[in-house]
Amino acid sequence: HANSGVTEYIRFIRLKEAAKQLANTSMSISEVTYNVGFNNTKYFRECFKKLFRESPSDFIKSYRKNIDNS
Repeated sequence: HANSGVTEYIRFIRLKEAAKQLANTSMSISEVTYNVGFNNTKYFRECFKKLFRESPSDFIKSYRKNIDNS
């Protein structure tokens, strides 16, 4: 199907943006999921894990900066 490459590219961009948000904000995984345009957290987790080889929660543990919310 001709559009599958486009769809995958858009998903890749969304997942890269999600990774940036997970690392640099204090947003929850579900907030980031919807923020980058996914409607299903379970599907988001699957796609994220496929791309980054770790779950969003493990990614947060590895990369999230200590964010001061005050």
